[in-house]
Amino acid sequence: RDSGLSRPSDNPAATPQFTNRLPSGWIAFGVNKWYITNMKSAWYRIFCVSFCAVTAVFGGFAQEKQLAFKVADAVIVKARAEGTERAALKTAAQDLADIIAEVTGREAAIYDEGQEPANASAFYLGDTVAAKQAGIDGSGMRNGDWRMKCVPGRAFLFGKTAFAANSAVYDFAERHFGYFLFTPDCKAVFTPRPDLAVPVCDTVVKPAIYAREIYHAMFDGNKYPETKRLWERWTRAMAASVPGSIEGQYRVSRQTKSTCHTSFNYLPPEKWFKDHPEYYSMTPDGKRNGVRNAQSQLCYTNPDTYRLVRESLFGFIEADRAKYPDNPPLVYDFTQQDNSSFLCLCPECRKVIAKYDRQPGGHQDGGDAGLQLEFVNRLARDVRAKYPGVQIRTFAYVSSERAPKPGTIKIEPNVRIWWCDVYSKSDQTVPLRTPGHYNELQVRELEEWFELTSNVEVWDYMLYGGKGIEVAADAIKGDAQFFAGHNVPCIFMESENNRGRPPFYALNFYLMSKLYVNPNRDVDKLVRAFCRSYGPAEREMFAAIQFLRGEIAAHPAKTKSDWHARNLPWLQDCAAMEKFAAMLKSAYDKTHGDDLHRGRIVPALAATWRNLMTEYKKRPAEKAKYAESQEKFRDYAKESARISFMEPKEREKTEKGVDETLDLLTMKFTDLPAELKDAPQDELVFVDAHYREGGKRIPDPLSSRGQAITATTSLPMPCGVYDRQSKQSFSFGRKFEPGEISAEKYAWVRMGQCRIGRNSIFWFPGSWRSDFVLKDFHILDDGLDVDPNWYDLWASARYEDGTIWIDRLTFRRIKPPKGK
Repeated sequence: RDSGLSRPSDNPAATPQFTNRLPSGWIAFGVNKWYITNMKSAWYRIFCVSFCAVTAVFGGFAQEKQLAFKVADAVIVKARAEGTERAALKTAAQDLADIIAEVTGREAAIYDEGQEPANASAFYLGDTVAAKQAGIDGSGMRNGDWRMKCVPGRAFLFGKTAFAANSAVYDFAERHFGYFLFTPDCKAVFTPRPDLAVPVCDTVVKPAIYAREIYHAMFDGNKYPETKRLWERWTRAMAASVPGSIEGQYRVSRQTKSTCHTSFNYLPPEKWFKDHPEYYSMTPDGKRNGVRNAQSQLCYTNPDTYRLVRESLFGFIEADRAKYPDNPPLVYDFTQQDNSSFLCLCPECRKVIAKYDRQPGGHQDGGDAGLQLEFVNRLARDVRAKYPGVQIRTFAYVSSERAPKPGTIKIEPNVRIWWCDVYSKSDQTVPLRTPGHYNELQVRELEEWFELTSNVEVWDYMLYGGKGIEVAADAIKGDAQFFAGHNVPCIFMESENNRGRPPFYALNFYLMSKLYVNPNRDVDKLVRAFCRSYGPAEREMFAAIQFLRGEIAAHPAKTKSDWHARNLPWLQDCAAMEKFAAMLKSAYDKTHGDDLHRGRIVPALAATWRNLMTEYKKRPAEKAKYAESQEKFRDYAKESARISFMEPKEREKTEKGVDETLDLLTMKFTDLPAELKDAPQDELVFVDAHYREGGKRIPDPLSSRGQAITATTSLPMPCGVYDRQSKQSFSFGRKFEPGEISAEKYAWVRMGQCRIGRNSIFWFPGSWRSDFVLKDFHILDDGLDVDPNWYDLWASARYEDGTIWIDRLTFRRIKPPKGK
């Protein structure tokens, strides 16, 4: 199938036989144009036919001279290697063989170098002897760079490592075979070409962002046994993981057991906290805590903390040098624990914080970063004296995200700053450098670090926990240019795909893989190329995606709070989203009887109608639209569960999830207290444990909904409703009292009056994961005479052995206490 994208003007890579060719076709075109505009006499006809025949012959000779060899006649020769490199080269060679078989219909034999047949045309893969004989010795190239050189009879897909050779395989396949692996189902887009020949060429690729890792968490063979192999191949095609063969200065030691949140692995609280709580951080309430990733860090001013961390670090380095004597890792991650908004607030640490914080009495505006850097700088100096070349990587994250006050500290040259674009602080669908947008606050924050050191790498979040239909093409392009412009060498992109399978995930992933390598590529052409993955609907899908990009760019989130809650103006514009749905439907209709391509479109339709359903539910005047959106969501989501790419055993679970979603939106409770039994249904809002902030819902057979959210607490226990956007708070004077709730069954308790805002939660003591999320129930009140978001709140709870269980909330609409 010729998609129209293989024309030289759109994608030269798709027509390699025209590379370096004499422009005989263009000459013929010019003569023909001249003929059309002149007299159509017989002499003109004879002249033109003769001219075209001659130029075709000579053009053919020129073309033949420029072609290296016919792909179907070639074998694959891989470099000799040992251990993991040998295995990785074998995989890269098999990938190339599979690609050749798909495109030409012929299996290519694979040989170790030295065993290939004499005089055979060959693809030489990796750091081969033949490549050196051809003058390719890798001078000036890094372990992750690659070179693709074709001469008559030979093609060299060169890299110093198997990872680089693998990158060359897929890059070469795109450029010269017109073979694209856009999606994780590994159903490639290409045109079969039995006579395909590769051109004489020579290209060196040096990625702008060198160490690139895009995280998707789909390699778990226990959860994804049948699709794991496909996910692995797709990740290889995207060159989206940091290889073990990368240079030591980019390779992070595994002695710390993980590659982030590692500080407690240097000083394990399981070993030390009981006898030495002073080694660990003091919380805002003056207590010491040593629980991993739960409001706890190290105490950075305790001298014994430093001594023991230093001992652990030196031990890790020695262990690595014994294990990897020739090429040990040189980066040691020393980063703070997660889920904490402070480092240490003991009196001594506060003294250090005060030197660096931009706000008197504060600690998150440079103070915590300065406290951490004093510790890490000292560590870096000590380690450099004994182990030159070793680097310490530390976070700029949450409370340490802001750089210290200017002029207060210098960063040691062997300290790497790992800055995190925290997912709650920036709208990831628009570039960081968006004039007038709050994203620019993150730009200024990052540039403060650039002023302090050239050793900055990035942890970014792309569509982390998003609504599902986000396309981030412009953000990816803009951010890649920004990072590369500041010579950021490494990026870790947390772009989790195990959270609902967003329909444009593969598109965003593909764009990252290309633009991190070359940020100057035309993003529109990349999106157009990707749309070939939609088969006969490529043009319709390109139009739909371009429309969505325009809506996102024109109507981004207005505040950080809006972004965090996904209160997105473009997503809440029902007219725009219905237009987008219609464009998707036009594409969908083009794929009748074609489950492969329809399976790539229908998830977007399901996600779009799901969002429309949640929006129409908030609008009492749109009951008909609400009913229509439920029906369309159900139909498209169930079809998606049947035909979209996923682990087979997930299909039943996914289809049940459709029913669960509809159940939540139409949920009613039958055991209401007497005061609510006769209330009109349109005055009531029902919420169960599905509407949680995060974390686990606890199964409970005593609940009519089968699960609850819990917290360890004593009675009486307070609770309340809080809106993150407006900062409006309702802390009820009424509490859960001893005796009114028991262990045996749930009881309804009236808590008080409140207003549900755009980003409200029902909170009660416990971790931040204990909250019920209420934002789906906010009703747009613009233009209404009476605000419909005021309610009486009732909670269903029970209490057993120091734990409160809350399984449901019921809200009854009331008149606003004061006017509107």
